[in-house]
Amino acid sequence: MLQPEEDAVEFSTDKVDLKKEIRVAAAITGTTWVDGNSGGEDAGGLWSPAGSTNTFLVDITTGRKAIQAATGMDPNCLVLDYATYLALKECDEILDKIKYTQKGVFGTALLAAILELEEVLVGKAIYSSAEETKAGTDFTAAKMWEVNAGKGMGFLYHRAKRLGLKAATAGVQVRIAYENGSPRRISTWREKAEHQDVYEVAEETDILVTATDLGYLWADTYAT
Repeated sequence: MLQPEEDAVEFSTDKVDLKKEIRVAAAITGTTWVDGNSGGEDAGGLWSPAGSTNTFLVDITTGRKAIQAATGMDPNCLVLDYATYLALKECDEILDKIKYTQKGVFGTALLAAILELEEVLVGKAIYSSAEETKAGTDFTAAKMWEVNAGKGMGFLYHRAKRLGLKAATAGVQVRIAYENGSPRRISTWREKAEHQDVYEVAEETDILVTATDLGYLWADTYAT
């Protein structure tokens, strides 16, 4: 059964979430973190090879040590772009570590366990970088989870389990609640002259980097 009202709200909500994801990715890739490199440490495409030249595990150890040395805290999360994640699924060194585990199928949960992290996130979303036209035919796919187009990225960071004035975290999303206490407002009205119903999803929010020494960024993880 068609549900146009529900679909309209879900579509609008998805676009708000997509815009926030673009802003988060831009904040990460546009910040100089504890690695000290604008645009991140150059991984030289060495997270892609399957054999002994893959430097993923060595680089993660380097990032972990850098964050711990600067803050006394351990990173607990990792973000990868999709192409890099797929390449790591073929990495011999990682596969060797999991072949004797009960869960022998590579996935984000197993990778997090190997790295002693709480979570590994894989960025798959794309958006159109083309300016919208009246015809609605312009579409240029762009990947937000990359420092340089087509070359991949990785971001190791510490995320607070619970936000607070004394809780250290790499970044936060700040949202202002509306009158009913909800962080998101959904409005709908009828425009009679245009013979159309309008559905609007709004959110008062900001994406902030709060501690640059709690993150380590790599660029060009998949290709150079």
